[in-house]
Amino acid sequence: MMKIIGLLAVCFIGVVEPWCPPCKRIAQATCTDMNTSGGSTYAVRRHCHGDDHRTCDTICKNLNNQDAQVAKRNMLCFNSLHVYQNRPRFPDGAGFEKLGLKIYRYNTCSRAACGPNYCCCRA
Repeated sequence: MMKIIGLLAVCFIGVVEPWCPPCKRIAQATCTDMNTSGGSTYAVRRHCHGDDHRTCDTICKNLNNQDAQVAKRNMLCFNSLHVYQNRPRFPDGAGFEKLGLKIYRYNTCSRAACGPNYCCCRA
């Protein structure tokens, strides 16, 4: 039983992003849940600094060649998110009735300004 729990922990932890360890997993789970059309779902991190403020519509349209399984399908955006970093983290058994993780759902893919840090794309 302990081997299974250890394996699940390793699978969940996976590769850590230095800027926000759980953000990519949270974004992927949220995008997957919001995809009511089925198919392949991707949470694509969006750059939000400098002069390049492309919309998620533009970003998603150009990604299908990165995955051979969806290369012949149209990739499109169906939503965008801001997954907040630096939110309180509580040890197991603590943090009851306290605000924790936070996500803002934009319900659009056309926002060019800084805001969404993930695009929800599907093929």
